Amino acid sequence: MTKLLRLIVSALCLATSSGPARPLAQQDPVAQRVTNAANNLSHELLVCSSFFYITAIGMMNRNDAKGQKDGEQQKQIGDQLSTVAGRLSEIIGQKPEAFQARLEMAMADLRKEMADKYVNYSILQQKYLNVCTDLAGNLRKRIEALKEATQ
Repeated sequence: MTKLLRLIVSALCLATSSGPARPLAQQDPVAQRVTNAANNLSHELLVCSSFFYITAIGMMNRNDAKGQKDGEQQKQIGDQLSTVAGRLSEIIGQKPEAFQARLEMAMADLRKEMADKYVNYSILQQKYLNVCTDLAGNLRKRIEALKEATQ
């Protein structure tokens, strides 16, 4: 995970060329595109981390050893995605309060989709399982693509 975070930092620092992000109005067009791409990726990561968190809660509520173990694994994936999203948000200059609000909104949106009842979890599974599993499994490729866009 640390190597991945270093890759993110190098990609975005190259894009903004002066370290931390400046307001979009002060950025050149390439930096604006990279900042927007990083912001979009951060959002995708937050939605997927929310999906994995909700999945973890459902598994842990089964109250058996397998559910606890599987739930913890899902939570760890959610934590990893949330960490990367947080780092991206920090690099592009988003306030921590805005990042936290985005995470809470993503969780609320997903819970609303399933009417806040795990009996409706299949709605989330159908919509997010493949997309989020792919994002989590290919995150390095997504960051590499972001880095290439800066060069």
